[in-house]
Amino acid sequence: MSNAWRARPRAGRHGGRHRQTGEYDNTYLIFASDNGYNLGAHRLVQKMAPYEESTRVPLVVSGPRVKRGATTAMATSIDYEPTILDLAGAPLVPLFGGRTPGGRRTDFFGQYAGDGVTGRDGIFQEYTPGDTKEVYLIDVPSWSSLRTERYVYTPRYDLERSAAKREYELYDLATDPYELHNLLATAKGRERHAGLVARLNKRMAELSSCQGATCRTSG
Repeated sequence: MSNAWRARPRAGRHGGRHRQTGEYDNTYLIFASDNGYNLGAHRLVQKMAPYEESTRVPLVVSGPRVKRGATTAMATSIDYEPTILDLAGAPLVPLFGGRTPGGRRTDFFGQYAGDGVTGRDGIFQEYTPGDTKEVYLIDVPSWSSLRTERYVYTPRYDLERSAAKREYELYDLATDPYELHNLLATAKGRERHAGLVARLNKRMAELSSCQGATCRTSG
């Protein structure tokens, strides 16, 4: 999950009472989401996809020492708990004041896997019980995905198929923010980006097997 957090000043009709009790200067308000929905983007209507519409969600924080502004620094939902439990030392806290801490997250690994409702490759998208509309009967192939600050790299069918039979997607978010042009769609594109893909595969392997603090080392 990729987030761009934005700080907001606090205001409201109860601000005076909260200041009197001391709550105003000792409270953090956090607005976030666990995922987004494609709603037609990439011909998908639900979530469960490695595209920005599914993985990029808002993160808004207000509280003591939170500086007004925004940052594109990367965060995921697993960062929330340590931040809330220990604001003084968590990786996100320096960002609240407009600073960029050393060793911050610059990429993350995501994965979605399963056999699909019919036993074929892919994932059966969630649907409302009793709703049999065909739009919901779509298998989403299993995938693993690496999201860096610039690229999204996704091998599909990686748990069911050999490397030669998988399908690969690579998007440059700097030039293609809507992920419409797969850089690996052609033989020429695959040859041109072979070095980059090798580095992304290496980093993906590291993130898929690391534990604890070792996952914080950027590739």
